[in-house]
Amino acid sequence: MSLKVLPWTAAPAPTPTVGETTARTGIHRAVLWFLAVYFPSIPIFTTSGAAYALCTALQYPTFSGCVRRDLWRLTTLTLWAAYMSLLALVSMHMRLFLPRAPDAVLTDLLDVGAARIGIPLAFLACLAASLGVTRVAIALDCVFVVLIAHVLAIWSRLVRTYGSRD
Repeated sequence: MSLKVLPWTAAPAPTPTVGETTARTGIHRAVLWFLAVYFPSIPIFTTSGAAYALCTALQYPTFSGCVRRDLWRLTTLTLWAAYMSLLALVSMHMRLFLPRAPDAVLTDLLDVGAARIGIPLAFLACLAASLGVTRVAIALDCVFVVLIAHVLAIWSRLVRTYGSRD
């Protein structure tokens, strides 16, 4: 008798799948490709604007929110942008190339990963960048690295389980 370490790997795709949900919404594939290109770049552009505002737009270099002296304070914003961009990239990859994947995973990635984790951490990242508290910035950097690794692990698992074998 062999023991399966991961018994759900051979399971059929549960319903509804991402492909069924995408087909039901009626979104054209060209629109999905457009979103796949631009949706992940939104957090990057947002963070770039915030970094520009914190670095150069302020007129007083002695202002405590100015990060010209300590560029390490922007790492929390940069890692937040990487996390949110990765979530957007995974969601668009699931819609385009993993139609047999469960829709519940996509919904959880967007609801929990972006709305319940990403938005509060964005607030904390902005506070850490503007106030310059080193301990908070280091802790948030570690949290973002763990979250990014977790999303990458979920993504690779989805690709191995529900990806096409062609």
